[in-house]
Amino acid sequence: DVSGELVITSLGGFSHLMVPVLTEFQHQYPDLIVRYLTGERLFRLEYGEAHVAIRAGSPPDQPDNVVQPFFKQAHTLYASDAYIARYGLPKSEAEFAQHYFVGADDPKNRAPFNQWLRDTAPVERITFRSQDVHAQRRAIMDGAGIGFLSCVLARDIGGLTEVMPPRDEWAAPLWIVTHMDLHRTTKVQAFLGFLKERAKAWELA
Repeated sequence: DVSGELVITSLGGFSHLMVPVLTEFQHQYPDLIVRYLTGERLFRLEYGEAHVAIRAGSPPDQPDNVVQPFFKQAHTLYASDAYIARYGLPKSEAEFAQHYFVGADDPKNRAPFNQWLRDTAPVERITFRSQDVHAQRRAIMDGAGIGFLSCVLARDIGGLTEVMPPRDEWAAPLWIVTHMDLHRTTKVQAFLGFLKERAKAWELA
């Protein structure tokens, strides 16, 4: 029976992909209550805090969890039409000192593309900083600076230009994590099948 609560957790930056999937899944199962939890905190599946977690980075290694590779979320630097009209585009990394950038506020942010930006661009040129990925995205769209976005999101937004091609080391591997006690339940299996099918459209040609 696919009813009751379905609790899904992911980083907030993944919500632009997850919310349409969850909405469509709920249309198929109108008795379902969807709870979508986002944030930096690691929700504990073994304590029943969520049915399904989408996690980024290294493969999760908590005991009693079922971990499945999901897909690699490609990222690269983008500039908005507004930014390009005002400042143009850098022809290479050597010109980064003449440009402005949007980045994470935390210098210890573990995302590989954030680390690369801090190592490559002069730190004083990262002039808009936030830990809120939605604020970063809006700042890039509004022309505050050049910044990293997922390629899928940038394609959906429009009005953005790739500053350089995506690099494999900037990609964020994503994992689907479930607890072994809930993995085989009808509700979780129905959602996992639905999610994997919809995620095929996220892969860029």
